[in-house]
Amino acid sequence: PPRPTPTPPRCSVPTLVGAMPATCARPWLRMIVLSLSLWTLASADGPVPTDTSATTAASAGSGTWVLGSIGASCTSACAAAGWVCTEQGLYDHHWEVDTQAKLEAVLGMPCTAHYGTAWGTAEDTPNIRPSDNYCEGTASGRDLSSFRCSKTNSDVRRLCYCQCPTCYEAMEGFCEPNSFSATLCSPSSAVAPALTSTCEAVYAGNMPVVGDWTRESGYAYFHPDHCDEDCAKARCNADSSCQGYTVTEQGFNDRRSVSLKSSITSSTPWS
Repeated sequence: PPRPTPTPPRCSVPTLVGAMPATCARPWLRMIVLSLSLWTLASADGPVPTDTSATTAASAGSGTWVLGSIGASCTSACAAAGWVCTEQGLYDHHWEVDTQAKLEAVLGMPCTAHYGTAWGTAEDTPNIRPSDNYCEGTASGRDLSSFRCSKTNSDVRRLCYCQCPTCYEAMEGFCEPNSFSATLCSPSSAVAPALTSTCEAVYAGNMPVVGDWTRESGYAYFHPDHCDEDCAKARCNADSSCQGYTVTEQGFNDRRSVSLKSSITSSTPWS
């Protein structure tokens, strides 16, 4: 199908805005599932030595383990590392550290003085007391209600699972499939938006645009005056049906506009 004609690239920077004539972006959270071999650890008190390939893979995945400073909550520990903590994230990943061997592997240090799970459902576990490496582990199969990101303990460093909900992988070109059926806000989309507000501010047929930019013609690009890339990214994050977006320059006024995608398998550079 026809596609908007982008202008040549104006700069070469590793960001989405201005990086390419057209860029396909999809959230890391919905794209990569990390295996046990890709675990890594980030520390709010300084880096803990890890394998470089593991660090890269985990940073580009659904999240990472962060060891907070003494007395810090997981909310602040994750924020200090540029990530966010959610109780759901702690719950979903607590099995990754629910034995001594798993916990020590993620910590990168032994639980010298003690390891136990007597307090395994406490809101601040897992944690380690740095004075003697006294570890309180997490209980297997604990309830979601037993986790709390904001919990603090003045004597220990909490081990926190942190996520990056707004991190995207940028790929050169248009998202594929580059079709109406894979365009979330198109009336021909194979998948409906989960939220009715997701597609507000998409070009309508009465806008002074040509080609396939509008909702009616199929590619459903946002009007940049009403929903720029940051706006589109926020909507994609909030809508479970959104798998990413194509961002490109409008051929008639060189402004960048975004089309949300309901399916992404790859990208194709513009030629």
